[in-house]
Amino acid sequence: MPWDAEHKEQTRERIVDAAARLFTQEGFDRVTIDDVMREASLTRGAFYAHFKNKAELYQCAIIAGAKQAKRILAMAGERDVSKIAEHYLAIGDAEHHDIYCPLAFFVTDMTQRDEAIRDTYTRALAGYIELLQGMQLPAARARQAAVMMIGGLALARATTDSNLKRQLLNDCLAGVRDLVALSSATS
Repeated sequence: MPWDAEHKEQTRERIVDAAARLFTQEGFDRVTIDDVMREASLTRGAFYAHFKNKAELYQCAIIAGAKQAKRILAMAGERDVSKIAEHYLAIGDAEHHDIYCPLAFFVTDMTQRDEAIRDTYTRALAGYIELLQGMQLPAARARQAAVMMIGGLALARATTDSNLKRQLLNDCLAGVRDLVALSSATS
């Protein structure tokens, strides 16, 4: 008897979640389909019931990671860019190693991917900037805030020096707050 639609969707989500975790930790090239399926506690055969190939899965992982980042931003509970930045940059703390943002953690990998994957990444980035712009920031400042937050998070996760990590995160948060203050002063 075939699986019902709900079971199939839950299985697909398990695969995507497992892939997103592994891709952010290991990168696209180092993760195999077998690794993903092992992480999801499923057999390799189940993979092909949901995806054509690893590249399609990677695109889904980008989208799933962006949705997770949006949920984290929603935890700020306000439409306040400073609070959003505070919650987002907290992902860079050591105790949040299981939380990821594909915009920050896949950024260096994107130049090596095909146009379809890069397009998915671009749409996720544009959505993130749009979210910031829909709050207190004009377009240029929303882009600047996104660069500070995504870049700061990527650099913080890449460094092994805990003092430098903390300084990067704090400086990026201060920079975003300065952008918000400049926007408030000019409106």
